Amino acid sequence: MKKEHIKIGIALIVTSVFLYVAHYNIFHDMEHLTIFLVSDIAFVPLEVLLVSLILERMIEKQEEEKAFKKLHMLVGMFYQEIGDELLRIFVKADDGIKLNDIWVTIDSNWTKEDYKKLEEIIKSHSHEINVDKIDLKEVYKMLSSRRSLIISFLTNPILLEKDYFSNELSSILHILTELEYRDIDNLNDDDREHIKNDIERAYEYLSFEWVVYMEHLQESYPYMFSSEIKMNPYCERS
Repeated sequence: MKKEHIKIGIALIVTSVFLYVAHYNIFHDMEHLTIFLVSDIAFVPLEVLLVSLILERMIEKQEEEKAFKKLHMLVGMFYQEIGDELLRIFVKADDGIKLNDIWVTIDSNWTKEDYKKLEEIIKSHSHEINVDKIDLKEVYKMLSSRRSLIISFLTNPILLEKDYFSNELSSILHILTELEYRDIDNLNDDDREHIKNDIERAYEYLSFEWVVYMEHLQESYPYMFSSEIKMNPYCERS
């Protein structure tokens, strides 16, 4: 690719020299030719500014927007395939979620301020679950059947740039690993406490990212948002 660029550069320089020589041979006016040459050279910095800074930034912004859309498409796919179901299980085991909590009231009238308020509530929420209300065998069965999908999400280069979501995927995969190497029917107190802590960590990640996902849907895909709020896992808990 670099050799092609060098060849193109040489060809453009030769063409430029040929045209200047032709111009002189036709008009025999070195003074005007020199004026045009200096004028063209003087405009080069502005061309560099226009191309390298302004146009390049516009192209980068377009690429960032495309990557942003792809990112949220993958996040949406994750919640449709795994996240919603897993979050629903965890929410049902969270005795701290009440009927009048803000989670339940998400609708199409929500503003950025509402989502920001909910994010702050999530950060302060304990996300403590009652592990006895969770069917660990069912969780293991669900996660093990989708192991390859979780790993594919985790290794996706687009998702790797989203640290919080990567942590979410890692915590979910860790739950699967912990359940895989334990006798679920005969867990001692230490094992149950360990798994409880793992679930609560994944639950917190799931909750926060779910809110970000819902806000994006409301802004960009209102028709999908209207379907998602009908399946709000917090409403089912209530």
